[in-house]
Amino acid sequence: MLAAAEAWMTEHEYESFDQMRGAISYTKAPNPSALEPANYVDLLRQGDELWF
Repeated sequence: MLAAAEAWMTEHEYESFDQMRGAISYTKAPNPSALEPANYVDLLRQGDELWF
């Protein structure tokens, strides 16, 4: 799995996992508010795990 991730990163010109993490961070998203509905749905799916 690591080899596949490294191959993908090389193909897409990422030099490290930190660089890739930074590129996909919420704060760097062109429209961060577009990500919020997905986060809400994820919270609903977790349901009882979060609150009980």
